[in-house]
Amino acid sequence: MAELNGHVVGHIGQSCSGAGDMAAVLWSRREGVPVEDTAVISRLFVSPSARGHGIGALLLARAV
Repeated sequence: MAELNGHVVGHIGQSCSGAGDMAAVLWSRREGVPVEDTAVISRLFVSPSARGHGIGALLLARAV
């Protein structure tokens, strides 16, 4: 969750990859890690009024 001036303005969610999730399969092949060790960003949002502050990048960095 991200806050700006005391208000919630963003959220990121991640989950384990599901069966047949080709994004996770391709990523695991590229990085040389088992697909079971990968996570998928399932949700990312930033309030339109809070855009331009780098909140999305900060949320992604936190998830990584």
